[in-house]
Amino acid sequence: MNSKPNLLSGPLGKVTFSFLWKNHPAKRFSQSSLWHRGKTGICGLICLFGLFIPPLAQSEALKFVYIHGTNQNAKTSKQLFNDDIAKLHPHIKSALENEPLAREHLLDQGKMTIDPESLNFFWGDKSHLAIESVRHNISLPQLSKGVLKLGDRGRRKMSFMLHDAVWVEQQTNKKEIISALYDEVSKTGTQPIMLMGHSAGSLVTFDFLMYRMPYLDIQDFAQDLHANPDVIAKVKANGSQYTCLEALLASSGIKYDMNGKLVPFFTGIESQMPPDLLNTFRNRWLATISDYTSQYCLPQNKVRGLVTFGSPLALFYSLAANPQKDESYLVASMIHYMLANNIAWLHVNHWDDIIALPLPGKARILEVINKRLKKPAELNGGFVESYIYTGSGATFMSAHSWYWRRPQSFSKTVAKAYKIGYQDWYPASK
Repeated sequence: MNSKPNLLSGPLGKVTFSFLWKNHPAKRFSQSSLWHRGKTGICGLICLFGLFIPPLAQSEALKFVYIHGTNQNAKTSKQLFNDDIAKLHPHIKSALENEPLAREHLLDQGKMTIDPESLNFFWGDKSHLAIESVRHNISLPQLSKGVLKLGDRGRRKMSFMLHDAVWVEQQTNKKEIISALYDEVSKTGTQPIMLMGHSAGSLVTFDFLMYRMPYLDIQDFAQDLHANPDVIAKVKANGSQYTCLEALLASSGIKYDMNGKLVPFFTGIESQMPPDLLNTFRNRWLATISDYTSQYCLPQNKVRGLVTFGSPLALFYSLAANPQKDESYLVASMIHYMLANNIAWLHVNHWDDIIALPLPGKARILEVINKRLKKPAELNGGFVESYIYTGSGATFMSAHSWYWRRPQSFSKTVAKAYKIGYQDWYPASK
């Protein structure tokens, strides 16, 4: 049997040692000294060995995912969207990397950087036909009377800004867009992400996390839905297991009933099902829920934060304040998860943006979590900051696009919102 070749006795080893010996400073002092020769050989061995040692692994860069918003539905809109991001993202990267608290907590004490390449998610092509219908309806001559036509201008502005927000919240449209966004984000593998959602894109961002982030503890959720006692007992026996809303829906663990309320899958017909069949289904469901979680949910620690801006989110999710609604449990559970997992939510709006609304403050958020979930929040680096920019640079007619037209000012505002938000939730950091 041939012995393994000695790397140092081959041509590469001879050439390497010859080069190192001829050029090593020790040769100038003593070529006959065995000590210097031995030291030179050791140096050569270390240098050669270093050529075959892989570089130390580094933290992956934080990938920013920009999500398209309102009134960009023309054929050229996707390129305009990409152009806006190309101008904004370098400022966002610089502002957050140079904000001390963001560098420490968002970027792992400076070990993580922000990826200079962003992921841009455009969905305006999906609502193109619908917005064309709106455009036709508001172009009627009888709606454009008067010299200044202020009513016509205001009507057009509001219609185009709010249309996509209303359109995207329709269940079939929402599911299609969220699925497409999940496919795009999945291509980033284990790379952590930060979501950036403008206007209607803020609704997509929020819905994406509500359906795809694994913030639901199955046993808590089963109790909240008043599931069958046998189901609750079996779930409890398995201990805490986190999944996402989409996995529970896809696995037939839950469903929406005729009133749009989330209920256990066999609600309404459970008494008509053979007990053996029900038991078989439940056991199979418990055995496969982890597979559905892997298929439909974002990995744990995938999301590091989100920025919603120019956002009417508070208007569309006002139901979250009603403790009788499913949205209340879902939103409270999701924010509870964010607070406990170092996920920052920055809600940044221009004070003159006519469709943007602030979110509740810290005290109200903690109160809702405590009442709705029957447990206090766990503060472990996560926070929610609703920040209003009160500077100049826009009128009430143009403020909704200020974020793109003033990328440097907006980026500094995002970094400031991070600082203020973190200090508000964690006063010891001041």
